[in-house]
Amino acid sequence: MDLKIFNQESKAIIKNIDHYFSSNPKASQREISYEAIMSKMAFWPEYYGFFMSFKFTPFGSTSLDVPEFHKRNINKVTAESSVADYQYNQMNGRSDTRESIVKNFPEIKRFQDAGHQITSDHLFLSNGAVAGISSCIATLCKDTDDEVIIFEPMYPFHLSQVVQRKLVLKSLRMNFNPKSNEFEIDFEGFRKALTPKSKVLILCNPNNPMTKVYTAEEYKKISEIIKDFPDLWVIEDSAYFLYYDDKHQPIPYAVVNPQDFNRTVTVYSGGKMYNVTGLRNGILVGQPEFFGKLTLNSILESQIPNVFEQIVIKENMVAANEPYRNEKSFYEETRKDIVKRGQRVTEELTKLGLKVATVEGSYYLVAYLESLRGKIDQKYYKKLDDKEQETPELDKAFCRMLFLEREVGLMPMSQLYFGENIPDNLVRIAVNRNDADLDLFLNACKDLIKL
Repeated sequence: MDLKIFNQESKAIIKNIDHYFSSNPKASQREISYEAIMSKMAFWPEYYGFFMSFKFTPFGSTSLDVPEFHKRNINKVTAESSVADYQYNQMNGRSDTRESIVKNFPEIKRFQDAGHQITSDHLFLSNGAVAGISSCIATLCKDTDDEVIIFEPMYPFHLSQVVQRKLVLKSLRMNFNPKSNEFEIDFEGFRKALTPKSKVLILCNPNNPMTKVYTAEEYKKISEIIKDFPDLWVIEDSAYFLYYDDKHQPIPYAVVNPQDFNRTVTVYSGGKMYNVTGLRNGILVGQPEFFGKLTLNSILESQIPNVFEQIVIKENMVAANEPYRNEKSFYEETRKDIVKRGQRVTEELTKLGLKVATVEGSYYLVAYLESLRGKIDQKYYKKLDDKEQETPELDKAFCRMLFLEREVGLMPMSQLYFGENIPDNLVRIAVNRNDADLDLFLNACKDLIKL
């Protein structure tokens, strides 16, 4: 679509929906306005018209290999499945796939070791992790004054149900401390934000975009704070569970705080773990009673996963535990591979004079750009989709420079905050890339960064 027409249509849609909020007093009393939320959706709308131009993408698209066993299992399922396998299946996911997950998925053992007797009834399969999270929010939040709580910088796709259901969004800012090289939680601010209408707390661990892994101590503090709010549920996005530094293995919230298991849904992503994000496979762990309620929303929103992909995931759950390349399992091989790539990028950026936040988890890095302030040409402060407008943010100028000069895409973290005094000196970098792509990115940095 022509970019000018696209922008005109987008503005028209926003204008129409804004009219609804301005004429509906209850809907307009949100903590964060609809317009503010929409300006953050899909990360950075300014990038929309240029997505196909990236040689190095700013999002989770990978250039790493699909595991060999996944390809083999596709062929196996194609050859061996009967006509019955391709018919309607249980709304919470195929029973044989859920049973395979209980038996073979290493994360389930962590729940079992904590004393939770996980059965296939404690699992729900959704059409992707994000769709599963959306269904949870839709199930838990019934009124427009129900509150969803997030930490920022945030992952925008967690907010789709907030928009669709006209819910109240509250965000708590986690500030980056350059001295400790980490993001820190404002526990006092978190406590003050909670009310009896707080229904959902979204946690992402390891965190996208912060690359933070929550500690057991941080999770215990969160648990202590929310114990006075019995209607508040925790939805933990654990899509990046297997990508972590040796010193920062994530632990599920419901495992750290066993008393909270009854009001926690832990969400995994088959697409993320097997490097096939175009195949939508969300794995939810929680209470059977809650999943009974969740089924209706999944039906209404057509979020049932494809049956073929469910059978492949069933087979993958077995194969991923077998020795893979030079490691004891696929999970360990891919974890170490991502860590190695992150270390390489960190070392090269450090040589260029940039600080990189402590790499704890996920397949992203966060670079600190303050040393570049005042050293990026003013032409890069002009918007990509409207050259007549300038924006003051350092991180956006940096991202535009890399894109315009080398077609390298990064994510400006200022786009992932709400409110005023937003930090503009952080960028998110995807490192789930092969060596050639990392070379492209690092060579661009070496040529363009002038300190």
